[in-house]
Amino acid sequence: MALNYKRASHFWSRYELAGTDSSTRTSPPDSIFLDRKIESFFVCGGESALSGGNTGIRANLKVLHQIQKGEEEEAPKTPRERHLLKTEPSADITFVNHKGLELFAGLQALAIVSESSEVNSPVTTSRITYSPVTLFAPRAGLIRRGNSWSGGFYYNHWRESTRSFEKVSGDGSSLSGTSYVLIPSSYGIVGAFNYQQLYFEFDIGSVHAGDGGERTEDGNLVQDDYLRAWFSMYLPSSLGGFRSALAWQSISYADNAYASPESIAMTSLRLDYMSGTPDDGFYTGIIFAYGTGGTDITEYKARFRSQALAFSLGLFIPI
Repeated sequence: MALNYKRASHFWSRYELAGTDSSTRTSPPDSIFLDRKIESFFVCGGESALSGGNTGIRANLKVLHQIQKGEEEEAPKTPRERHLLKTEPSADITFVNHKGLELFAGLQALAIVSESSEVNSPVTTSRITYSPVTLFAPRAGLIRRGNSWSGGFYYNHWRESTRSFEKVSGDGSSLSGTSYVLIPSSYGIVGAFNYQQLYFEFDIGSVHAGDGGERTEDGNLVQDDYLRAWFSMYLPSSLGGFRSALAWQSISYADNAYASPESIAMTSLRLDYMSGTPDDGFYTGIIFAYGTGGTDITEYKARFRSQALAFSLGLFIPI
């Protein structure tokens, strides 16, 4: 986000609503799991220059509300439903020299306000409710802004915490436990540049998900470090503008015994129509994602193939 800020006071906000329809094929046995999500995403931020103009304060806030429902395509079906509300606030102190080189350092936070899930099997119903949790992690970065290009690097430190959960079954029995929540350490490079009428942005980084997080009953970490890359291109037109974005993420499971549709390698393509500039007006778009992976252990062998289609509608709101 630092690439999009200016050297003076600057405030902005964005709201996006997206619906996703995805399916995951597992073989053997040959079965298909259908998964649908409704996501409401709001992000706002601001930067204010302090006395002298070289130093400033920057703050951002992300809010995500997600409703997820899924079930097998064929009987016997086990409907599942999940609700999630989380926020990711952050704040940084910035310093910019006369050549446009910016150094920033601050804190990022992750606050899971509420999370619950429910499973309705043919024989019983169970519901899991998690307690709220908040984590804070330091971060820092260096950004160089120029007329035709901008770029830099960043580093986010990791933090781990625990939260309690309670699982209540349809017969009234309950089970309590503890789960782990992680802000993984990450580092990478970002950049933006112009070429004729086109505007490009990219973010290439490494995420150390193996720092902590969920564990098996034996204490083994479920996730491992992974790579991610994101490329975006914006093309202005007389009717507004068009933006395309390509994202890729490598596998994130620590061992193929822990592979799941959520941790396999994924590639996604996004196409947006924008009524104005990249930071003004409304936009609508379509997103397609595809991933493959699998698990291969003595007790269980399976291949996952996941594909998702999403439609989004967003609005940049002036502040």
